[in-house]
Parts: sequence; structure tokens; C-alpha cells
Amino acid sequence: MTIIAMDDQSTLVQNAVQRILKDHHYGETPDLAKNAIELIVRLYDSGINDEDDLVELAALSGGKPLDESFGTATLLP
Repeated sequence: MTIIAMDDQSTLVQNAVQRILKDHHYGETPDLAKNAIELIVRLYDSGINDEDDLVELAALSGGKPLDESFGTATLLP
């Protein structure tokens, strides 16, 4: 299991996470939120450095989980 500490993330990632949770209502469903946050972090780590792109790609995923071979994430405050 991957643990995602938001304090350790860039401001860009934090802003994208806040937007996906609020604007796309992922914050209302913990599993969707966890999956979307994990995707945002992975996209950022892979080189996508545009906040709008991160939010759009996470929204397009529909909150689907990443392939199980990538593990799962737990969000820390």
C-alpha cells in the first residue's frame, strides 16, 4: 500500500487534489477520492506539470482504480 502525505506533495498537486475533490465531487466518495488522488500523484511524478491537465485526466478516469499491480494508496492529512 502506498501512503500519500499531502504535506509532502507540491503545491501544484495539492491544488489539483483540492479541485478534483470539490469541483468534481470526488470528496463525497472516499474510494473515488483515493483513486483520483493516487492518479494525480502518479501523473505528476511521470512528468505532467500542468494543474488543469492533472485535474482533467483524473476527472476523465471517473475515479476508477489503477491497475492492482500498482498497489493502492492511503491519504494522510
